[in-house]
Amino acid sequence: MAKTIYDYWFVQFDFPISAEYAASVSQPELKGKPYKSSGGKMVWSEELKREVPEGWEVKKLEDVINKIIDNRG
Repeated sequence: MAKTIYDYWFVQFDFPISAEYAASVSQPELKGKPYKSSGGKMVWSEELKREVPEGWEVKKLEDVINKIIDNRG
């Protein structure tokens, strides 16, 4: 099950669209629908040599963990 979810979300980019994102593109009906299959904007990442969802960034895992820890305080 975890492998299937990983594949949908991080390989096919069909994670559920959040209410916040749907509202930000003025399409609240997109909430919960799969991102890429529903027309979510994809952009080329030179660093990864593949398309990724618009707004995604390449970060070190350590930096992400530190940000989470800092925001908990």
